[in-house]
Amino acid sequence: MLHYYLEKGIAPEYILSLPPINRAFYLASAELTGEEIKEASQNGGERS
Repeated sequence: MLHYYLEKGIAPEYILSLPPINRAFYLASAELTGEEIKEASQNGGERS
């Protein structure tokens, strides 16, 4: 999941230095974005 944030310019050291609740938020948001991208690619780029 850190790959997502590396592409966004956020250093892994920054994310790893955050409190656990903040890290969980970053990971959950990356997972959600990944799911949205996958869904959009399956639907021809349209959101459901």
